[in-house]
Amino acid sequence: MECAWYLCVCSLLCVWPAAAGHPCSIDSKGWADCSGKSLLHTPDSLPGNITSLDLSFNSLAMPRSGTFLIHFPSLRALNLSNNIIPMLYPAVFSNLWALHLLDLNSCNISHLHPEAFQGLRNLHTLLLKNNKLQILQLPAFLAFGALVHLDLRNNDLLSVDALVLQRMERTHQILLQGNPWVCNCSMYPFQQWLHQRRGEGRTEGRATMGKEEGLKRKCPGRVQGRITGVIDVETLFGPFYSVSSD
Repeated sequence: MECAWYLCVCSLLCVWPAAAGHPCSIDSKGWADCSGKSLLHTPDSLPGNITSLDLSFNSLAMPRSGTFLIHFPSLRALNLSNNIIPMLYPAVFSNLWALHLLDLNSCNISHLHPEAFQGLRNLHTLLLKNNKLQILQLPAFLAFGALVHLDLRNNDLLSVDALVLQRMERTHQILLQGNPWVCNCSMYPFQQWLHQRRGEGRTEGRATMGKEEGLKRKCPGRVQGRITGVIDVETLFGPFYSVSSD
């Protein structure tokens, strides 16, 4: 009898996601795992009070207007990694005011609308690694009020506007390595920002630019030259950073 009861309970648990009308699994802490389910849209039958949602490795279609997850205002963690999302449209996350972590790694993103992150005032961690971003526009980063960690590794960034970084005074860590930085006069404000942060005691370590012997100094007081490799900016705002060529 005891064995039969155990089998009955197990069978009910196994079919629960199907009976609930979605292929996801949900634990007692409010974490919904919908990873790798070939989803085009978020299942409508998911409970609206979930706090964490994993939608990685799907085929999600992001809306061109309006919010993406309008029925989940309690989300604190959202994983959208490994979906094909070439562009983030305006206000797509605007109702997720409680969100602390947003994972957009490996989404093929090449463009961020200036209002893409509108409403994310409480976001602590933004992961944008392994995308195709070439430009960081200042308006896109004005939405953040509490950002602590920003990961931009392995994109197509050639330079970075120092104003973007200066706007994120509370951001403790910005990861930028693996981008094909171009060493010319346009990098001068960025280099000055690095030295300023180090002078304030906000960073420790060293900064070196390039293995090419003797960078040409055509811009007085500025860095000018051609780098044979890439400038590799490691952990800014962290215990160590470097700008070097591999």
